[in-house]
Amino acid sequence: MRWLRSGSIGRMVLLYGLSFLLPLLLFNLWLVHRSLQPSASPLADSLPIKTQYYARNAANFDLVFLGDSRTYCNIQPHLLDPLLNTHGVNLGMWGHYFATQYGQLQDIVAHIPKETTVVWSIGHRNFEPVDQYLWWDVFPPAQKDPFPKDGAWWLDKYPIGIKNAPLYLWWGYPWHSVKRNCTRFGPLGEVFETASASFFTFTRRRNNPVLVLEGFPAAAAGVLESHPDAAVLCDTTQLKKRLESASFSARVLPLGEGDSPTSLVVYTTQGSYCRYELEPAYFRKGQQQLAEKMRAGRKAVMGPEQYAPSPPLWRNFLAMLDCFEQHGVHLVVNEMEEAPFLYEAWGGREVLRRFMREQVRAEVERRDIPYVRVDFDQLQDADYFDWDHLNANGLSRFTPMLADVLRPYLHDGSVEDAF
Repeated sequence: MRWLRSGSIGRMVLLYGLSFLLPLLLFNLWLVHRSLQPSASPLADSLPIKTQYYARNAANFDLVFLGDSRTYCNIQPHLLDPLLNTHGVNLGMWGHYFATQYGQLQDIVAHIPKETTVVWSIGHRNFEPVDQYLWWDVFPPAQKDPFPKDGAWWLDKYPIGIKNAPLYLWWGYPWHSVKRNCTRFGPLGEVFETASASFFTFTRRRNNPVLVLEGFPAAAAGVLESHPDAAVLCDTTQLKKRLESASFSARVLPLGEGDSPTSLVVYTTQGSYCRYELEPAYFRKGQQQLAEKMRAGRKAVMGPEQYAPSPPLWRNFLAMLDCFEQHGVHLVVNEMEEAPFLYEAWGGREVLRRFMREQVRAEVERRDIPYVRVDFDQLQDADYFDWDHLNANGLSRFTPMLADVLRPYLHDGSVEDAF
């Protein structure tokens, strides 16, 4: 070690730095490897696992659904398959907007068989910065910065890829948002994510040990065990058992507030999320409270000329259409809307429909890509468990309508059942 004895402080710092950094890098690699290990139902796992599974098994599916949480909750392949003679897969997820959808598309597009139909579901919300809502005055800080530094959680859902960082910046995404994703999925991203998640779990359980969150299945299971109403417990337990035994069910999780279960969630074997309401009044009250906030803070309804898509999100949208076209994907674009009360409280439904019709649909059809939408006027507030995600009752109304508009654009024939 002559170079150490020479008194080179820089080399000593480098040596100690590497001795600290290399173990962390190796630990991060191990954490990444562990996080990508699938369960017995990989399509009910995290978005990276679902995507990885599809890329390796794309030939087993002839209908693929891409999109955000409205795809994840509102499109159920196990309900559509019997109506369309297909074998579908849902690759949607919570908070999975255009930015992370582009990274996911790049990872799977080369694996999509030519005979497969891809249904990409989008809505007006995809063209608004995620922290800038329709009800502008209810959350005034969101107006000051359309991509606030503490609100870019949605960029953590899937890696956009370091190679794409300059492209995202050119589109207009702010540096702090791009940096957040690149850091989260960078060389030490999993180490920091694990530490952050552990601290979050510890804090939430310490502050409210009976609070039910989807990330805490053990705590959620305790809700049913502690429910004081024996009759409700019996009915809920029986429904849970029936859902667990269903062929489409990967796992069932009770969700609630305090010690009272308000719904059951089914994570399906084909990648979707289905919510069964146990206390409908609880969900209608939540919708009413949100509507009241929106009405109280509402300004005059904006005119059509005042609504414009966020420039980086519009460029992101065009880039995804380009990617589909360049790879010869048989694409159908499906328009999504939200619960009626949201538009009634805000007063701008026709403004948004005009935007989707005159700008979004026009761009899609200019490329000779099919564009479909169901009659959302047939759906009611009671069909949603919040403001834009359908519950089980809503799915029974929405699914046949979706099947009808998709049927003319599906390829003939289907893959054999792989399960």
